[in-house]
Amino acid sequence: MFKYWDNEVPTEADTGKNIFRYFDEAGKLQISMPFWTNGYGEQKPGKTVAVDIAALVETPGAMEMLRQIIDMGVADDE
Repeated sequence: MFKYWDNEVPTEADTGKNIFRYFDEAGKLQISMPFWTNGYGEQKPGKTVAVDIAALVETPGAMEMLRQIIDMGVADDE
């Protein structure tokens, strides 16, 4: 298994409740719970899921769901 997270520096955004990391070359978006510190003092990401962007784009229903979620947030800001 290719560990893209070891070979690419992601673009990050921390919402305070989740951390978004986008790996452009790998085409992956990771969404994690907040970082935590282990017994050795190392910061580790919380539970993480990865979204395959190519699969997302190829699935109209998933894209529409994502658009609706984003639009809900935009409507709340207006």
